[in-house]
Amino acid sequence: MADWPEDIAHAARLLVTGPGLMVPVRGLRFELFDPDTILAGADHPSTVPHNARHDAIALRARILAHEAWEASLSE
Repeated sequence: MADWPEDIAHAARLLVTGPGLMVPVRGLRFELFDPDTILAGADHPSTVPHNARHDAIALRARILAHEAWEASLSE
């Protein structure tokens, strides 16, 4: 899960091990979220801004919180 297209591109490039070769994967899914639409006002900032790992952890926390909030509305 990412909030910027280049983050997905970087991750995908890590799968390439050489010309015509890639890391074997059973399945892989990338999700791109626009933080300005579903995450506005979220209170899970990245502890190290612009660090891919920390940004991903914060983004995951924000999305899970948003999904929990949406689920609570339907109860």
